[in-house]
Amino acid sequence: HDLLVHHFNLLQIGKRFHQSWIDRWNLAVSNAREKSDSGVEASIKEFTNALKVELSEQEKKALLRVGFSSNLENSIIDSFGPLKEFKIIKDKGMLKRGIFLRDLKSRTKNMVQGQFQADFLSLEEARKNVRDFSSTPSGAWKRWSLKTRRAIVGIQSRLLSSNVSINLSESQKLKTEALQNFKPLVRQLNKGEVIVREGEKVTPLQEAYLKKIADSRIREGKLSRLIFEALFGTLFLGLALLFIRQQFPRLLQRKRDLTIATVWLILSLASFKLMLIFQFEILALNLGYFPLVFFLFLIPTAAPAMVLRLLMNSPLAILFAVFYSLGASILLDKAALFGIHVAAISFAATLFLKNCRTRGELYIAGLHTALICALSSVFLITAWGGSLPVNANLFKNLDNFGLSTGQNIFWGALGAFIGGWLSSVIALVIIPIFENLFDYTTDLKLLELARLDHPLLRDMVLKAPGTYHHSILVGSLAEAAAEETGANALLVRVGAYYHDIGKIYHAEYFVENQTWGHNPHENMKPQLSAKMIISHVKEGRQLARKYKLGQSLIDFIEQHHGRSLVKYFYNKAHEMAEDPDSGLSPDQIKEEDFRYPGPNPQSKETAILALADACEAATRSLVDPTSARIEAMVDKIITQIFVEGILEEADISLKDIHLIGREFKRILLSVHHNRIQYPDQEEGLPRNGEESPSPNSKSPVSTQKK
Repeated sequence: HDLLVHHFNLLQIGKRFHQSWIDRWNLAVSNAREKSDSGVEASIKEFTNALKVELSEQEKKALLRVGFSSNLENSIIDSFGPLKEFKIIKDKGMLKRGIFLRDLKSRTKNMVQGQFQADFLSLEEARKNVRDFSSTPSGAWKRWSLKTRRAIVGIQSRLLSSNVSINLSESQKLKTEALQNFKPLVRQLNKGEVIVREGEKVTPLQEAYLKKIADSRIREGKLSRLIFEALFGTLFLGLALLFIRQQFPRLLQRKRDLTIATVWLILSLASFKLMLIFQFEILALNLGYFPLVFFLFLIPTAAPAMVLRLLMNSPLAILFAVFYSLGASILLDKAALFGIHVAAISFAATLFLKNCRTRGELYIAGLHTALICALSSVFLITAWGGSLPVNANLFKNLDNFGLSTGQNIFWGALGAFIGGWLSSVIALVIIPIFENLFDYTTDLKLLELARLDHPLLRDMVLKAPGTYHHSILVGSLAEAAAEETGANALLVRVGAYYHDIGKIYHAEYFVENQTWGHNPHENMKPQLSAKMIISHVKEGRQLARKYKLGQSLIDFIEQHHGRSLVKYFYNKAHEMAEDPDSGLSPDQIKEEDFRYPGPNPQSKETAILALADACEAATRSLVDPTSARIEAMVDKIITQIFVEGILEEADISLKDIHLIGREFKRILLSVHHNRIQYPDQEEGLPRNGEESPSPNSKSPVSTQKK
């Protein structure tokens, strides 16, 4: 089926093109000689302008020694003489298959095969032929020194250019015609049948048989190799994860993250393999204007690491990048250097996404990643010797255009830049799918939830305004503490906004929402009051799931009180039990009825929120919030929470707790600072200890009028 024929268009043939090189040289020498009266510099300048070449100082000195005489003018005939009968082509690699050669003058077209290919020289071979002439000179060349001869032929060799070039449109037309007229040749070869004996000359048909058998064996072995590669990769991945889980348990603490990361790794490697097939067997064959190196680096290899970094923590994303790069190098026929390239751009992607909070910042991170991809591709192609790794089976049967190192670097860098930027686009498309399917909350989603016009927050303003303002202030406290201790400040702030949303249902049972001195707990049993207070955790969790806030925010709702005790009602129950007339005995008081369901804070972020929530509520209850009293209250609350063991399961240190307390004091002191008291501003207000009039009572003014 190999009838894809290269068609070459001969621009000039033999003597005509050969003569044009000689004419250019003679014209340059003649012009320089005419300018000799104007000085040496003028002659040299006229010579270089005519040839359109740049001369080195050594070449200029050689021309001055020789002079622009007839000897220099005729020297090119001797040096270019051996090239008279040759056709010069840019790269002889194009001659590996049969070609048609067309003469533009006679319009004849002939097939070039076998011994006729010896009439072709590559451009580099032609230049070498001219340079070698300086070693065995003849004629006028014998009068010049070896150093001078080398300088002269160096100038002359730069005049050479290819006189044969490919005609892409005609080539494609011939390929189409060949495929349309092609009739498959089917030959059944039986087991044991001799195709060619040792020492016999191999015919083209026998060569086709042998090649077909070799190709079929390669295809048959692909599946088995792929299976063993998968088994090898699974064994390595499993053992590595077991080791990391044992030695670094905090890194893989969440089983769900580990499971999803593992599945995503397998899907990413499978997608990488499919992309290789699609790029080289579909795009590369149909878009022949682009070389293979462009399609290789066009693959958006940074996208998987970007997606995982936006979903999970940085250490897990880096671990993923290591495994992904190893898998990619295996799938690319063990191209180890390509694995290092994948690892480098994956690390870069996770680094640039560290502070990615908006979609615009994601695109900017993609642009930075694209630049790193392009730079890494330049180093990789250079390390490969300026081309693709030809020892890889994937590239052996594909045409690589025979590009130079510079061209491969250009196309590779261009493909890598586009692929790096596409990675951010793909990540932006995939992230919402993960958020909805696996209940993840990324920074992009957190910014959407941080908007104060979210339906839940608007509902809280209307139904529980005291809780709303408490949550906003807790968010400020927690965010400042998170930034000071290196925690996720955005997550803590948004978690603070929603941690008390369960109070919307029964807002009047919480002191910050009670008005006009009405307290519904006065006529309730302590157990029922505690149950009403504790219920805001369960109801908040239900609201969070209804509005799809994500498990990250549900953790704040469940853990901001941990397993702490509702002490006020617990102590009230014991006081009532001491009264015989209350009808409540000590045996009926169970501590479990007065404890929050928990769990205790499991992360630094939820621990910070638990401390901020308790400190803000406690300082708000101070009658005289002086600086000393606020600082003492903050220290008391933090110490109490620490002693009760609420923070034992969180990844937080004593140093962190100290920094958190310091930030709380700074903000709370600014919130409760004293203001200037203006004259008569308290005139007409109730005296200290008096109750304010209820909404239904008549004002003093109306009473006097009546």
